[in-house]
Amino acid sequence: MGEDYSNLQQAMQQHMQSQTPLKPTGPKSNLGCIMLLIGIFVCFVAGLVAYFLVSSENVSGSKKSPDKKILTENKSSVKNTLIGNFIDAVMIPRENGKINLWILTNEPEDSKYLIHRYIYDPEEEKILNSFQNKLNNYPPNIKLFYIDKEVLEVNGGATGIEPSIVTYNQENGNVIMNTENYISQFPDLQSGISKLYVREDPLRLDVGTKDGLNITIDPINKISYRNYSEYTGSFKNNNQKVDIFALGYGNSGEDARKNLFLVTGTKANLWDKNIPESYFSDKSTLRFMKKSEAKILLKDNIFLEGVLLYQDDDCCIIFHQTQVGKNADRLLSCVDKDGKMLWTVSTENVLFPKLKATDKDAVSEMFFVKNSVSVSREGNMILFKYERVGLMVFDYNTGKKIYEIKP
Repeated sequence: MGEDYSNLQQAMQQHMQSQTPLKPTGPKSNLGCIMLLIGIFVCFVAGLVAYFLVSSENVSGSKKSPDKKILTENKSSVKNTLIGNFIDAVMIPRENGKINLWILTNEPEDSKYLIHRYIYDPEEEKILNSFQNKLNNYPPNIKLFYIDKEVLEVNGGATGIEPSIVTYNQENGNVIMNTENYISQFPDLQSGISKLYVREDPLRLDVGTKDGLNITIDPINKISYRNYSEYTGSFKNNNQKVDIFALGYGNSGEDARKNLFLVTGTKANLWDKNIPESYFSDKSTLRFMKKSEAKILLKDNIFLEGVLLYQDDDCCIIFHQTQVGKNADRLLSCVDKDGKMLWTVSTENVLFPKLKATDKDAVSEMFFVKNSVSVSREGNMILFKYERVGLMVFDYNTGKKIYEIKP
């Protein structure tokens, strides 16, 4: 019942006032009035009893649905528990070669989504700080980067969600620059961002502005270029000699079988570390297109369905599988520039089992999976990320798994 005591009393009074007064038919007597009052009192008591019975059933029984507000508050008060679907993470170096992790997750809440940001100590398994915001629609593609002791968060935007670029203090999560502050550094972005894409190796942001420009930003050096051509032109006179890793076809037509090559050329031609795999089946193609030379590393190793996930001046990380087809284990291999296989780990005993190729799941093919995995490095730590599942941290030299986190 929805009425309380005062409402019930008021209703009874109104009922009494609306009745036509009884006309005495005999000698004056108070008996009728007394009986009327007794009847009113009995009805009133019965109403109160019924009210408390129903209220008790709602409190202790199963008919009343849970209070959504209370549930939301309970979720937000959980401590030392990583909640949500894994989006991205980045390593933050500490003293003595240790790291903290910035971890980004999303959690559905009614028809909206919470974006959780955690600063996490993986050694102590402890959340040092956390904060979140709510989105009205499904979360867009969000990426984290660690640059100059700051955490850069890039949100590509989606339906109903504006693109954003935010930098945070690595230790406490305080905002250093919001989107408005960030774009104020670049005169060509003053009209605002209409679209935003992240490109990696080297890291750059391709930004469409609200007044129709297409700007490229180098967030590491904090330089903006009027367009992509101006950006690529900044490398054209760079004759610095560089070596990069690349996967390529040893023989034309054998697309699943890939060799690992070390390519030598100039920064002007190899600045993006991106060489089509077909260039390697004919050495003259590589010389003509990239003005570079290549040699095979690990001649006895073939990387089936291989994808180069990461490379730096010391090593590369390759994601590949044990055999061609829809039923195979997947492997993660680290190779140095001398052609030494430092280590390999497998879905058979180390990597997430969900990464296996299986005919029971159509999207487990490498074509789909390669866009869900990524690698980064910080000192002696290798961070392997699997979108929507979790992360693993490996020792660079040995391949030993140090941490595994699945929110």
